[in-house]
Amino acid sequence: MSIKFRLTLIIALLLGTLVFQAAFTLHYRGINDGLTEKLSAGVKNTTEIAVVATEVQKMRRFEKEYFIYVNSPDKRRGYDADVRKSATAIGENLTRMALNRDRRYTPAEVETFKGWDGDLDFYTAQFIALVQKVESGEISTTAAANAAIGPGKD
Repeated sequence: MSIKFRLTLIIALLLGTLVFQAAFTLHYRGINDGLTEKLSAGVKNTTEIAVVATEVQKMRRFEKEYFIYVNSPDKRRGYDADVRKSATAIGENLTRMALNRDRRYTPAEVETFKGWDGDLDFYTAQFIALVQKVESGEISTTAAANAAIGPGKD
């Protein structure tokens, strides 16, 4: 074999190796981008659900404070406003999640969010009815207020 043939063969092998490496890198880069996108969507989903969970906990805490201060008009009105504010924030988040504009949620998850939104509407209606009973004097104790909201909690 001549030196020219050997050099041509070596250069061809090196070029072939480079082409193979480039193809291999592009293939796995595409896989990695897809994985990164899925992980990012998962983090966003978890964050949105955590925000809803936090607001629900705040709303329930404000509800309990409302019941504790059922005989203190100024305090209970403040907690009533806090409950409604949290309910609004929860509803806005659930509506946005159910719209699923980024297509991050499955159809089953979207239906779950819609169900939660319906549950929130029911709870809010029960709480508003309870507030009206407290304001009218029909309910005047913590125990009675807690018992009256029972259906809304279930």
